[in-house]
Amino acid sequence: MAYHYRGWDYAQENEYAKAVADYSWIIDHAPEYEDIHKIYNNRGIAFSEMGDSPKALNDYNRAIEINHYYKAYYNRSLLNKDAGKIEDAIHDAQKTIALRPDYVYAYLELGNIYRDQKQYDLAMAQYNAVLIFDRTNSSSYIGLANVYDDQGATDQAIQELEKALAIMPQNETIHYNLGNMLGKKGDFSGSLA
Repeated sequence: MAYHYRGWDYAQENEYAKAVADYSWIIDHAPEYEDIHKIYNNRGIAFSEMGDSPKALNDYNRAIEINHYYKAYYNRSLLNKDAGKIEDAIHDAQKTIALRPDYVYAYLELGNIYRDQKQYDLAMAQYNAVLIFDRTNSSSYIGLANVYDDQGATDQAIQELEKALAIMPQNETIHYNLGNMLGKKGDFSGSLA
């Protein structure tokens, strides 16, 4: 359906109001569309990007009602986390994994939530779970590095950041973080990377 793809294109260009208009047209004029759950989810993302969390939540809930759509659970998890509803965020991320065990973004989100809660063992388990599915996921190594850093284990944090850097050698943020870790050890030569 043309409105679906055009809405997606608008969203990729950060033209969320236009994306919402196209997704709304589909919801209003083609409610039997086979991917209507995806339309609700995508409109929810656009609403979220526009700062309209209540409308985003309604659309994620609708996508879940229609199809138990795993991405809607994931997106609702992000929304719940931002709203400070940590238990709901955890539940939705876990539901995402139950529905789609290889969806690494849910593991990363759970890892981030657990890290924020200072539940470091649980956070590390989530970041390591990502590596079961994708050994080249730099975000999992960065997450592990952050947990190690939080615990004062600078050497282990450096090792994880070096793994991330091997995957994404041009990533300035990884270079910056690695430089900070090396600086904590008094090695300022690596801080200039």
